[in-house]
Amino acid sequence: MKWQAIAPGKTYEDGGELVVFFSKGSGSTHLISPVAALILECLSSGPLSTEELHEQVAGQVDDVSAEEMQVFLSRLLEELRESELVDEV
Repeated sequence: MKWQAIAPGKTYEDGGELVVFFSKGSGSTHLISPVAALILECLSSGPLSTEELHEQVAGQVDDVSAEEMQVFLSRLLEELRESELVDEV
């Protein structure tokens, strides 16, 4: 399965636990995790498969098994889809 960003956006980080993401397409502002921000950054270049995204974010999440990472990534992508920030291609 491939994913794409619905619209370009801008992230604002202050080093905290959350990142502010402004969607230029909808004009909405979202509080997201740094990993979610990384996913949106990766997708800004074009659609990527779940496996490709897994490779990109694997180094950003510490002490989790490959299976746990797969579950985490699936949930995160679903949250981003529900927020209308990404969609399946």
